[in-house]
Amino acid sequence: MVTRDQLFNDPIRSWMPIAIYKGYLAGMPDIVMGKIPGLVAAARGSRWKTWICETGQEREDVLKQLARPCPVTQGALDFRRGPDRAVSRPATGLSLGPGATANVAVYPPPAEGWPWLVLVWSPHPAPGLERGRYAWDTFETQQALHHHLRHLQGLVPDEPCHVLSPAAP
Repeated sequence: MVTRDQLFNDPIRSWMPIAIYKGYLAGMPDIVMGKIPGLVAAARGSRWKTWICETGQEREDVLKQLARPCPVTQGALDFRRGPDRAVSRPATGLSLGPGATANVAVYPPPAEGWPWLVLVWSPHPAPGLERGRYAWDTFETQQALHHHLRHLQGLVPDEPCHVLSPAAP
């Protein structure tokens, strides 16, 4: 179990396991995902923390920040002043065609114990989306992933949407 002292003093990577979900088509971002320890996940309401890296330089910058202790602001971990800064500019990538279509990318688990990841790219910037264009969700099983993809397609049946996968799940 991770202690409060470790969270505030040790490099992030020492208490947060990290995996990299590689983009498998030109223009797709790499996703650096961290498995948040129970102590922090309970407070955040999420087990996972992601950094959507549109360039190799952004990925390297995130990894450098993860090798340092997390900044603390008013007694709380402040990822915005740490690794989030490396990916704070507005999104530019993932549009795979000239039309204004949403893209849904399925990333398979990079290793045992990691979830399936679905990344949605919106052609229209919107507040509340990561980097103004991205939303994501994780799934422990392929069955849950399939259910989610069917649900997504049903939400906007009249909008063109590309589902991208390295191999159709």
